[in-house]
Amino acid sequence: MRSASADGYVSLQAQGGGDVALLGSTRDEALKTRVFAGTYDVIYEANARGGALPVNSRGVACTGMKVAAETVSCEEEGEACVVRLACDMEVVEVAGRVRFDGAPPLPTPVDSGDLWVVDADGATSRLLATHSLSDWKFSARLLKGSYTLHYGLKVGGVKLPRNTDAILSPTVAVAAGSSMSGFDVDLPLRSISGAIMVDGEAAPVSAYERAYVYLRDRETGGLAKIGDTALGPIDGAWIIDDPKVRYDLVYAHALGVGELPRNEWATLSGPQGLSGAEVQAQVGSLLSITTATVKRGGDGGRCSADADAEQRSGAGARGRERGCATGCRWGC
Repeated sequence: MRSASADGYVSLQAQGGGDVALLGSTRDEALKTRVFAGTYDVIYEANARGGALPVNSRGVACTGMKVAAETVSCEEEGEACVVRLACDMEVVEVAGRVRFDGAPPLPTPVDSGDLWVVDADGATSRLLATHSLSDWKFSARLLKGSYTLHYGLKVGGVKLPRNTDAILSPTVAVAAGSSMSGFDVDLPLRSISGAIMVDGEAAPVSAYERAYVYLRDRETGGLAKIGDTALGPIDGAWIIDDPKVRYDLVYAHALGVGELPRNEWATLSGPQGLSGAEVQAQVGSLLSITTATVKRGGDGGRCSADADAEQRSGAGARGRERGCATGCRWGC
């Protein structure tokens, strides 16, 4: 399966262990190497995409290949016995288009996203990488197997969902000999809007005070940034609204020491997480954050000169601990 526009690497991986031996590239005239006797899987790894080759970043092309002169017929070449293995990669073309709530995406000069699959071993293979004016049609060849289908925002997020990693389908079966030419994907969406309130007042819109509001996908850990206090209220942030996708609502302090809570990564939602509808219900017309003031100890809340000097001198955890306990802000 040689191609002028694409190539991939082929290796033998010993079954039951991590031992791997490179055979060569699909552009080579012949694949040949020396290995110990044993049972191997043939591993394919895409290098340059295109042509008739699969796009798998890594996948098992054939399994259970026995390498042993006494059990496999071989041909004498000089003084060596060469075991000839035949591996026919079973490849399926997957083609379709992506829609958002049943409609094509609205082209913008800033939005782009990816569509990819992950196999049972965790290898990621990209089906589609869009640019700002893409028609979101895709066609790619995959090795047979079972995959999960993912979407992720790459740049922007004006008209596209802001999820950076969301599972659209937990099981995509790619069977040898099957036709997957109409593999269309539809992403259900929800728009999130609401004011960000801190102790009953609107969060400051300031160049000196800043915090972000994220949704964290509970399955993948992927983040969707839906709020930025420096930009004012949350205003029409699109997210994937699928019952299988649940979120944690997260607050992250970014800049400033005054009006905003300084928590670097605080979860605002409960242990069960939130659906898309529940995110909107919690944000609603406003996202309310209640804070508590932690008073400094020490000499009336002042930072003593020796503690400050010890903390700033790089005295490690002991210096930071003493400085913070006595009211020094540096490094706390």
